[in-house]
Amino acid sequence: DITERKRSEHELRLSENKFRSVFNQAPLGIAVLNSNTGQFIRINHTYCDIVGYSEEAMLTRTFQDITHPDDVAADLNNMKLLLGGHIDRFRMEKRYIKQDGSVVWVTLTCVPLWWAATEGIHTHLAMVEDITERKRSETVMRQMAEGVSGVTGQNFFHSLVTHLAESLDADYALIGELSGKGKNKVLTSAVYAKGRIVDNFEYDLAHTPCENVVQKKCCIYPRDVQREFPQDRLLIEMGVEGYIGTPLFDSAGRVLGLLAVLDGKPLTNPEQADALLRVYAARAAAEMERAQAEGALRASEQALRVSEQHLRALLEERELLMRDLHDGLIQSLYTIGLSVEECQRLTEEDIKKAQVRLGQTVADVNKVIRDVRQHLAKGDDAMPFSANRLKNELRRVASAMERAHSMHIDLKVDARAAACLTTKERKEMLYIAQEAMSNCLRHSSASTVRVALQMERDRVRLEVEDNGTGFDRQVTAVGNGLLNIEERAAGMRAKLELVSRLKHGTRLRLDLPIHEESSMESPK
Repeated sequence: DITERKRSEHELRLSENKFRSVFNQAPLGIAVLNSNTGQFIRINHTYCDIVGYSEEAMLTRTFQDITHPDDVAADLNNMKLLLGGHIDRFRMEKRYIKQDGSVVWVTLTCVPLWWAATEGIHTHLAMVEDITERKRSETVMRQMAEGVSGVTGQNFFHSLVTHLAESLDADYALIGELSGKGKNKVLTSAVYAKGRIVDNFEYDLAHTPCENVVQKKCCIYPRDVQREFPQDRLLIEMGVEGYIGTPLFDSAGRVLGLLAVLDGKPLTNPEQADALLRVYAARAAAEMERAQAEGALRASEQALRVSEQHLRALLEERELLMRDLHDGLIQSLYTIGLSVEECQRLTEEDIKKAQVRLGQTVADVNKVIRDVRQHLAKGDDAMPFSANRLKNELRRVASAMERAHSMHIDLKVDARAAACLTTKERKEMLYIAQEAMSNCLRHSSASTVRVALQMERDRVRLEVEDNGTGFDRQVTAVGNGLLNIEERAAGMRAKLELVSRLKHGTRLRLDLPIHEESSMESPK
């Protein structure tokens, strides 16, 4: 039937026109190939653009000619399975070598056209999609992950900005945290500038693209960023043309800082840069939050150490005050008490002597009052205490004790020994000698006490010895007086020796090495 034949031919032409239209205008690369040889029979412009060859050049080549050598075997194996009927289609990622020698990654899908076979030639349809950018992004992501994995703290920040800048072929990359009282500044944690890590710096957010970033949004300026922010002098000095930044959030959703990439040329792939920054922003924020928490912990620990040191100093000061009260004030008051007792005795024997002794006692009381006032006003360490004063104070104490008791005190002070001591050491020697003499007076029933401060080669020696009853240290409890003596000796790093035997008296010996810092006064 002629009419039926004409209708069939017309429908065939329509179908051919539709196929040609789809073939030529498709956004994918499409080609018809000889399945046996791999020869290109028909190819559209998109395919030619992807591989970088003209249509005429492609029709003289096989797919093997333009396939990357490492992908040829896999491609041929898939074609073998397709021709053998083992699969009805295949899909693979592969590389083509373009005419200019560069490599392009594609996704290749092949379906057979066995129904169109003529003269025993099998053909198939090949469709390709350019995935080079996706592969490049995957490579960058992988390299970034390898570069920053296993590092923390400052090393992580340095590694992150370095890999970001190098992966995106950018001049600059930085990470920074908000600073300033109003969080109106950024203090950088790491800065990459043209091939190296540079020193951190702080800058104002006002009139910068970073000001928009910290408003909780990612900002991209592929080109002309200086025109957008003409008051940002840093952009001008660095010669920045393209900018992209993303905010960093802490675990509570508050903005911690920002991560930014800057380049002296327009950003060629802002989408890839945006994807990279978003991927690593969470890790960067977590690391920054951890670093801030560690910093706060260190500050708290430091504050605690300072508080402990202050408390320890207060306790030591309290302990020193208690010791000074015992060895100085209390001992002086004890001596005054003895003088008062003697005054009472003398009033019955010799009223004139009693009046003289009472006058001396009043003078001693007034001196104690002056010492206490001076101690409270300036502190004991601020009170001058010369070698001559040490000698006079020892004489005064010995004289007061002799007057209050029928005990003779033989006192000898070597002026050279007193001059070798520091102010603090002279005070300590006075307190120790005063405590030792007081113990002799109260506990030993001695008639004679020998007190000597003298030079012994490279040391100053203080000796207090009595001819009293002595005591057994294994039996007699140690009182506060002796404990104070031991503590004062230890504080001066002096060697203390106490020897006592029942009915044979007691001897206290203290040897103090002469230090270089000891002041050497002229003996007076």
